Amino acid sequence: MTYNITTYFDNTRNICMYIAFSLVLIIFFFIVPINIFKPILILIKLLIIFILSISLYKNTSESITAMKNLNNLLDDESQVSMRNNILMSYLLSVIIFILIIYITKSIFL
Repeated sequence: MTYNITTYFDNTRNICMYIAFSLVLIIFFFIVPINIFKPILILIKLLIIFILSISLYKNTSESITAMKNLNNLLDDESQVSMRNNILMSYLLSVIIFILIIYITKSIFL
C-alpha cells in the first residue's frame, strides 16, 4: 500500500480548521472582556481543550504516518519541502500541547 501525500495534506488542512476554530474561541472568551457566568466559562474552556486535544492527536498521528510511509525522507534532497512540512507539524504539536496546559491551568486559577 502506497502512502498518498494528498491525503496527508487534506488531513492537515482539516486539523488547521480545528485549530482556527479553537483560536477564535480563545480570542473571544479569553481576550475580549465579557462577563460570563463562571461555570459557563469553564465549560467553554473544556470545549477548547477538547478541540485542541483532538487537533494534537490528529496532527501527531498524521506526522508519524507520513514519516513512516515516505521512503528516504531524511536522505532524499528532493523531499526537503515535505521534510520541513513534517518538522513544522511536530513543532505545531508542541505548541498545541503547551496551549492545552496553559488553558487547563487557567481553569484552576
